[in-house]
Amino acid sequence: MSFATLSNRPDFELLRRLQRVERGVLVVAAALGLAVLALWLIPALRSLAPDGWWLMKFNTALSLLLAVASYALQRPRATPNQIRLGRLAAVAILGLTVATLAEWNVDLGLGVDRWLVDDPWGGAYPGRMSLQTSLGYLFAGIGLLCLRQDKGVCGVVADAAAILLTGLVMMVLAGYLFDATHLFGTDELTRTSPHTLFGFACLALVAGIRRARQGYSDVLVGIGIGSRIARTIMPFALATPFALALLHRLVVDLGWLDASYAAALRAATLALLVLIVVIWMAQRINTLEAELRMISLTDELTGVNNRRGFTFLAEQAVRTAQREELPAVLFFFDIDGLKQVNDELGHEAGSQLISTVAGLLVDNFRGSDVIGRVGGDEFCVLAARHQPAPEATLRRLQDEVAAFNRRRALPFEVHFSAGHAAVDLTRPDPLKTAMHNADLKMYRAKQQRKRRRVATAAPLPTASAEG
Repeated sequence: MSFATLSNRPDFELLRRLQRVERGVLVVAAALGLAVLALWLIPALRSLAPDGWWLMKFNTALSLLLAVASYALQRPRATPNQIRLGRLAAVAILGLTVATLAEWNVDLGLGVDRWLVDDPWGGAYPGRMSLQTSLGYLFAGIGLLCLRQDKGVCGVVADAAAILLTGLVMMVLAGYLFDATHLFGTDELTRTSPHTLFGFACLALVAGIRRARQGYSDVLVGIGIGSRIARTIMPFALATPFALALLHRLVVDLGWLDASYAAALRAATLALLVLIVVIWMAQRINTLEAELRMISLTDELTGVNNRRGFTFLAEQAVRTAQREELPAVLFFFDIDGLKQVNDELGHEAGSQLISTVAGLLVDNFRGSDVIGRVGGDEFCVLAARHQPAPEATLRRLQDEVAAFNRRRALPFEVHFSAGHAAVDLTRPDPLKTAMHNADLKMYRAKQQRKRRRVATAAPLPTASAEG
């Protein structure tokens, strides 16, 4: 699996939560559509309804129910027959919508507005959806027809329909907030009512959730850095323009500022907020990048640098030493007896031995020295700047290891072989050369120790080193 694929992987826990939200939203939208349909079909119930319920026309409520049914039928694990029924509902929505748009633009006299019920409150256009409502259901119907398509042309169409429906919801909402009548209707009797707007908001939310699961907007539910930042910024980005416009209107209506000053302050405030968001995003991305770099450069078992991290940091330290003309020494350590510990005590004990050696190195070298695990049982330390002689450093480390073994803190003893080499800062690749030389010296020290052990049958020394 590539890093790009891993970053684009969805957050499955978030998807489960969104699925629950989707079901709840569909239930609410269905309840709204059923309630309004019941009021149109059963006049006796109308006395119980609030004023203005009839602004959601019969065809509007019917289309809302058809859209809810289409979403429910085209759920992720739907059968082929259910998917076909869902698309048939989408076709019915498009049929009603296209007929209504034809009435608005051509005046064909189809009578689709009053096919099933009469509308005594309709004014000049009884029973007719507003133009904005018709466009909303056009976007919803197209999106439902292409809902099951993940990518390709149909996928793009479904994503575009979901975005356009969301844009229409925001446009109608802005019309209500700022008394822009023609943004939500033709007149007071033929308009996208508040409860119709609520129904559209439900459909837009469900469309967004579905497309986030299977469309091009799946970036919004991913586990990557961009996905997390987008989820954080999105509510702010959607709400801020409305909040500033409402504040602008309030200060003008109250007479605190005239329109020109209020507009100037709104622009300045928006620019300041955008600047704050940009700075926050930059800091957040840098923090996450540092965390990812730390993960990629750190050995999970020991907490010291892995081979990549050691090479990266050691090369920086070597460049600093070259620039400041400071000496540098590279130490190479190899754990002795790791295979025996693994075989006799298990791999968990072997991991503990590796971690113990790493801890001893961290405790006995300076914080400015670069320590890394460069192999399964191999460690390197780059010591730059002013330091004691390498032999003195190894003797101190040997004493620490001997003291550790005397304490019998673990069911095994720690033994290692070591070699060291000066970093020749005049060579083209000083770090690589020093690692090679120190490795050779460590290997010779290990072989000499084995020969002495065979010759004397003496116990292993705590450490052996060669300079």
